[in-house]
Amino acid sequence: MNSTINKETQTTIALCQSKDKLFHHAHVFISLIIFQVIGYLISFQAVSRGFESEHFHFYLRGLNPFFIYFFTILWIVMQGWSFAGNISHQEYPGSNNFTTYFSDIAVLEIYALVGALTILLSVPFLQVLAVIFCPGPIMHPAFTEMGWMEQVRLFISAFFYLLICGAGVYTVGIFRTRYESRFFLGVLLTITLLTGTGVVAALMRGFDSPLDLAMVSGFYLNEVRFIVWLIKVVVTVAALYGVSWLGIRNMELNR
Repeated sequence: MNSTINKETQTTIALCQSKDKLFHHAHVFISLIIFQVIGYLISFQAVSRGFESEHFHFYLRGLNPFFIYFFTILWIVMQGWSFAGNISHQEYPGSNNFTTYFSDIAVLEIYALVGALTILLSVPFLQVLAVIFCPGPIMHPAFTEMGWMEQVRLFISAFFYLLICGAGVYTVGIFRTRYESRFFLGVLLTITLLTGTGVVAALMRGFDSPLDLAMVSGFYLNEVRFIVWLIKVVVTVAALYGVSWLGIRNMELNR
């Protein structure tokens, strides 16, 4: 199908939109750096030592990369929500549902790649900072003895987890933009229903609460077979893509 404006295919227009969005939103990479710097600062858990001495000693108890991962996920969640919130105000020539959706997803995937790369680089960077600020730092063997295979797995897992978070928030944001007040009413009813079901399940033996977040996260995090885990995350991303497309395909984008 050709555009009636530029006589270009929708794929070409979508690629141009993706490039333009990357250019116009280049500042988000600065926010990623700022978020991760905050994560690095929190990762160095500082405690005091030497109360019996006349000097105050300061040392690093350990290095915890959790906060770097957390702020990276928070960053891509913010980008997915922002894209979904601006989806009704596309100003590109020849833009339609397909090109807008394709460009948003493509940019989010690039963001996930960049985020996964920074997470991978955080491991040696933490080691360097630890040597500088703390002689003989306490680090988990999983980081100090990480081989190339473990690095590949870390990169792939970080990419897909970031992509799931970004695509999930993007999907929710699309329905929020499309249904507006009805969306919040649906969320309220869903929370009420789940809470009520959880209370009833807690009072009845033999039934588990549907609010078991540990079970949901364990579906991915506790999977030790890499191929099975890969199938799970790919199917999850594909399902989120499908649901988000159902939400955007009939929307009026250029209002």
